[in-house]
Amino acid sequence: MLGTLEHDQQEVIALRVVADLSVETTAEIMGKTPGAIKQLQRRALCRLRKLPPTLREGTP
Repeated sequence: MLGTLEHDQQEVIALRVVADLSVETTAEIMGKTPGAIKQLQRRALCRLRKLPPTLREGTP
């Protein structure tokens, strides 16, 4: 599923969700403001929600 996202969106999801880092730490790592990270994460999650159910469920 992450492969359907843009590079920055993949990175923010990996850092925020997988690595469980704070918005502030993620912003520092990515060289962005905390507000930009929140927006990027929101857009990435919205895009993932719009994927067809077969992709979300992990079936081919």
